[in-house]
Amino acid sequence: MKKIINLFLLSVCLTALIANDTSYSKWGADIGFRYGWLDYVYNLPNEANIGKPSGQFGYHIAVTSTIYGLIPYIIIEDGLRLKINQGYIKKVPSDSWYVHTDYTLSTHLHYLDYYTKLKFGGDGIPLNPFVGLYIGYLLAADHRVERNGNTLKYSILDDCNRWDFGWMFGMDYDIKNKVQVGFAVEPGFTNVAKKKTGFDSKKTNMSYLVRIGYMF
Repeated sequence: MKKIINLFLLSVCLTALIANDTSYSKWGADIGFRYGWLDYVYNLPNEANIGKPSGQFGYHIAVTSTIYGLIPYIIIEDGLRLKINQGYIKKVPSDSWYVHTDYTLSTHLHYLDYYTKLKFGGDGIPLNPFVGLYIGYLLAADHRVERNGNTLKYSILDDCNRWDFGWMFGMDYDIKNKVQVGFAVEPGFTNVAKKKTGFDSKKTNMSYLVRIGYMF
């Protein structure tokens, strides 16, 4: 976790060091509402029919640092985010895996991540498409089994990779360098599980999100 925070602080310091007379930076904060799931790559053809996973809603809060004017027509934004409730929900029917009652299995992953993105358009241009990268550190992870109105919760942190890498792309609308509204897609690269299970060979994070931010 400290490495993520240090990476964010290092990026802020570096942009301050290379800033010139025509550039300036702003701090900000934003909140995002996310719809995320785990992308599956299946080993066995019938596993796709045993409780297809669907996404679930989560959110993030973030601190951002944005530098304008360093590169013509490009805005550089760095951020530190706490992402809550990344994961999926799987409804398992009673005739699967010798289970006699239907149940719901959900996975909940919580990350602290650092991201950097390049926004194209520049200072004074309100609509800015962007691409970027993120690196995340898994803070907590659990499975929850719901059956007959009862919920069993247990940690799966030791079974997960602590680091997550991915990229992002989307569009931000900047209102007078004060308020930002944006949409993004964030596909992950990293297998969430440490080891391949007997059924699904790979699970990677995937999210759609909308965000609103304020620049100080």
